[in-house]
Amino acid sequence: MLCQSSPAAEVNFPTISSYYCKFLLDTGDIAGALERSLKTFAWRTQKSWQVAVDTVSILASDMLVLGLTFLAKGDKANAKLHLNNQVELFKSADEWLYLPTGLIGRAKLHEAERNFGDAVHDLETALQISQRTGAKFGEWESYLGLAGIHLEKNEIDKARMYLNKARGLEKMRSFRFRDAEIESLERVLG
Repeated sequence: MLCQSSPAAEVNFPTISSYYCKFLLDTGDIAGALERSLKTFAWRTQKSWQVAVDTVSILASDMLVLGLTFLAKGDKANAKLHLNNQVELFKSADEWLYLPTGLIGRAKLHEAERNFGDAVHDLETALQISQRTGAKFGEWESYLGLAGIHLEKNEIDKARMYLNKARGLEKMRSFRFRDAEIESLERVLG
């Protein structure tokens, strides 16, 4: 449906391409995520129907996934451009629901660059916003990110504390896409 040149009916809702791209990325289809992300930005340029309903938050979400895709491909320069821009867009839109996800995404870049101070800052900010707004998913992802960073810094007690906080959040283990990461942390931290 999304790939058709014109829809069968008037579009009254955003297509939220970033969700599909994130699914592709999380399932290991990096090339597919990149292709679809770039197609979404082309749709914006062409003012295609697929993005007829657009917001700053949707644009920022598309930038977030494109940045994470570039990071997965090892292109840190493009990842940095998009991950920094999406955080600024979420801030400018006063978008507190999605800002933690943006900060967590940018923290992955900082971690890849071995810039642990900025990674911890982004994750702690995401954690504070998530706790303040009651966003359990953002809180869980922040805890997991902080556990991983502190493990890399060889701060075992802090890493274990954050992993235990993540474990303590109800119903978060039903999200299976981070199982390998959690199992790795559990093996090392006990």
